[in-house]
Formats: sequence, structure tokens, C-alpha cells
Amino acid sequence: MPISASVRLSEGLGGRGGPAPASGLAFITEARRWRKTVGGMRQAGFLAAAGIHALEYHVERLADDHRRAERLAALVNERYQGAATHYTNMVFVDLPAEELGDLGERLAADDIIIRGLAGSSGREAMMRRRVGEVARGS
Repeated sequence: MPISASVRLSEGLGGRGGPAPASGLAFITEARRWRKTVGGMRQAGFLAAAGIHALEYHVERLADDHRRAERLAALVNERYQGAATHYTNMVFVDLPAEELGDLGERLAADDIIIRGLAGSSGREAMMRRRVGEVARGS
């Protein structure tokens, strides 16, 4: 089995579209065949251009998103000890569904708005381009 990776250019880098596969020629050739078989995008060049733009102009500011994610996890953990972890620009919250609504209200009081937090799948927050600073000591 070939080694492959997927580079997601959308959230943190601001490139539109989904992940871009990276691997050897045989794997990419097979991926292209499957894309065509199942009706993949015909205008992949437009997405590639957005990805190139994102890589050329937005990589340096990823450190800001990582810092914001770390601060958001710290704010969550002030109230719910050990409930939040962060990796790069993502924050994961492990709380019962009924506590998520309360967390959303507490964060909103600090001008931190996370849409969909009270929903059943609202356990992940991602810092990304156009997200402002996290309140209280950012």
C-alpha cells in the first residue's frame, strides 16, 4: 500500500475546497481515475489556484491560529478542568451535550462566539482565517 497524505487547504489557509492528496505517481494516477469514475470536480484548476494562493500568502499567519486555539482551550479548561485539548489550530471539547450550551453562553459573555456548539456535533472548534482574537488576554 502506498504512503499518502492529505493536505487540507481550506480552514487555516483560507483556500476554498477540500483536501489535496499528496503521494507518488501511481497513487495520484489511481486517485484521478476514481475522481473521474465517481464524478469528481472538473474545475480542479480553480481549486488548485486557490490552494497555491493560500500556500503563498497565508502560511505565516498559521502561528496566530495555533496561539488562538491554545488560548481558547485554556479558557474552556478554566471552567471545565481537562475538557478541552488543542492541536495546531483545532480545539476539541469533551463535555456532555447539556454542558455545551452552558459553555457557549460563558464564552459568549467573553465575546467568543462558536456557532453550533450546543448541537450534538459541536465538539470541535477550528481557528481559521478571519477569526478574531480570543478575549481576555489574547
